[in-house]
Order: sequence, then structure tokens, then C-alpha cells
Amino acid sequence: MSEEHLLDQAHLRVLTVAGVLDIVRGGVAPLDFETVAREAITADYGGVKFLVAGLRSIVGFKRLADRPRDRNDLLALEEIHGKLPVDPIPGLDT
Repeated sequence: MSEEHLLDQAHLRVLTVAGVLDIVRGGVAPLDFETVAREAITADYGGVKFLVAGLRSIVGFKRLADRPRDRNDLLALEEIHGKLPVDPIPGLDT
């Protein structure tokens, strides 16, 4: 895979020693890096702190991807959390 091919991708899925990691090219609000980072939750695993996307961002990414598994994930999240936070996404809702 060439550097040009990698740079041209909007989404990359990478297998790491910690599991699958999705890398998404920066987008527009509410799914841009600044918004997602601002709403992220700090988690701790073995003394290592890291950010995890908040529910509002996860819902946005799942809606944008719109695969069958993402639609199922949204149903499961709704069962757990009740009514989900939904922000308008340019190109999807407008």
C-alpha cells in the first residue's frame, strides 16, 4: 500500500495489539476532532489515561456509517441510555 493511497482514504481500520482501531479523517462539526475531543470521556486502564469518544459522538459516527451493525448498535445504545443525543450531520441531515 502506497503513501498516496493511505493519504487518500477517509477511513482506515487498523489492527493493533489492543484491538481494532478506526482512524477517520477530520470532518466537520459535530464530528470534527475538536468537538469529539471536547466531549470525550477520560478513561483509565492500568494507570494509563486516554480519551474515549462520548455518547453524542459515537451516535453521530454510527449514524454516518449507517451499516447494519451500526444500526443495531444504535438500538442497543438506546436500550441502555434511553433517547439518544442526535446532532444534525451535514450531508446526512441537511
